[in-house]
Amino acid sequence: MEPIEIIKLAVEVRNAQKDYWKYRTKSALDKAKKLEKRFDKIADEFLNPSKQLCFENFNTQPAPWLDLPLEPLN
Repeated sequence: MEPIEIIKLAVEVRNAQKDYWKYRTKSALDKAKKLEKRFDKIADEFLNPSKQLCFENFNTQPAPWLDLPLEPLN
């Protein structure tokens, strides 16, 4: 996600928070919490890219035990 998109999301989060404090409804609270959770996840991924799962380093060869014949369960 580009930094400008993160900033737009932060503005959306802030507006949802303002709506909650203005109206104090459950739906406004749920919307604010959902956006906050999304923002926190995206910000964490942006600030800590090493935490993202990287498949480049995985071995793409099948495991040797996958060629073994399966025995029936008793």
